[in-house]
Amino acid sequence: MARVFITGGTGYVGRRVVRALLEMGYEVRVLTRPESSARVPRGAAAVVGNAQTLAHALQTRGVPVLGAQKGYTRTHQVIADVREFGGGLEVAHTLARANLITNKNLLPADQPGDWDRPSGLRIGTTEVTRLGMGEAEMQAIADMIAGVLVEGRNPDDIRAEATELRAAHQTIHYCFTE
Repeated sequence: MARVFITGGTGYVGRRVVRALLEMGYEVRVLTRPESSARVPRGAAAVVGNAQTLAHALQTRGVPVLGAQKGYTRTHQVIADVREFGGGLEVAHTLARANLITNKNLLPADQPGDWDRPSGLRIGTTEVTRLGMGEAEMQAIADMIAGVLVEGRNPDDIRAEATELRAAHQTIHYCFTE
């Protein structure tokens, strides 16, 4: 599926362009200004809210998250500083064993040579939100991640929890319904 990024996607014309692209099967991302009074597509606020909830939950469980002083994030992404747990690449691989899919991510203090083994971890909330997950599930995901990283639980033991959580969310919900 091709991805399309739209600026002005909440305006009179842009909203219709977004709808048409979705109907054609494109994955659409829409940029809005924070001060805009335009309607944000249903679901977009939930994605950001889930990211903020997950970030705060991780931080309180001992996983350092960037941006705490600014509400953690204004997007679908949580960025964690996982240096103390082995770095982004190692942590991403370890969490994948638990069926928790994340990505390594460079942090501001990383150097260009750290590209293959950065200090950070990126966790996105778009897909889990589209599956209908909310605050309770973000808490559960934070418990699983902190269980592996902070408590030293075996990722293979966490896998069943992650699978059970996902099994309860089988319907994909789309953000754009106009």
